[in-house]
Amino acid sequence: MGNEMSTVGGAVATAATSVAAGVTFGQVDALNNAVEECAKFTGNAASKTVVRHVGETAGKAVATGAVAVASGVTFGQVDALNQTVVKLASNTAESAVESGKVVGQTANDFANGIPVVGHIKGGIHYALGDKKGGDESMKSASRATGVAIGGVLGAVGGPAGMVAGGIAGGAAMDGITTGVESAIEGKYTPAGQIKSWTEVADGKDPQKIIGGVVGGVMSPVMDGVGGYKAGKRFENRRAGAGNANPARRAAKLAVELGRRAGRGGRSRGSSTNDKDKKKKIKKKN
Repeated sequence: MGNEMSTVGGAVATAATSVAAGVTFGQVDALNNAVEECAKFTGNAASKTVVRHVGETAGKAVATGAVAVASGVTFGQVDALNQTVVKLASNTAESAVESGKVVGQTANDFANGIPVVGHIKGGIHYALGDKKGGDESMKSASRATGVAIGGVLGAVGGPAGMVAGGIAGGAAMDGITTGVESAIEGKYTPAGQIKSWTEVADGKDPQKIIGGVVGGVMSPVMDGVGGYKAGKRFENRRAGAGNANPARRAAKLAVELGRRAGRGGRSRGSSTNDKDKKKKIKKKN
């Protein structure tokens, strides 16, 4: 999902810088260059998305089928059509392979970002001697855990608290990971949002600067969404556990029956008093 988020963030950045360049009538070179670099970043990220690869494969497959039909209609007598079918089929196969890689990477990233699942996956990577894959899984799963815990702790403050908790949890895990990694590597090794803003601060490569800004902005947004979801799940489960408690249900039922009985008693008492009043009036008359 990283490329999808980068594409969205890059598109927003491109639109914003384009508006700014338009307002200044293209007279500010820095803004013009920013538009160009943002557009490059967005295009590069979009070219790596699942949607792009799957769409390209599907389009080539349709084209291959159409040309194959045309070749069949002409009974294979047109060499140009026959060659086109072969070339399109080859291109479709290549696109399918690339699509498979991108889909696999996306699925891998998704699994890494699930607490517990990502940790187990990281352990498997380590067991197989894949330290890099293990580190990626562990970091991603731990960060997601921090976001979820932040959302749950923030539930006391309602939806806003859940969002704030998720953002704080993600930022805290980035800080912890940066500290631990830097201590292990013996040099400054930023992670998450800290890495994004470090790339912006370095200011060497325009593409890295844009990527840093997009990452630094989109990460808290996604952390807030994750914290809110975790907080809502916690609240729903707590409410469900309360309703499933037999003793609590019995107590609520007893209170409700008592209220109804009280209302009924008052109603009967009032009707009896009304009858007595009517009798007294008849006797007087």
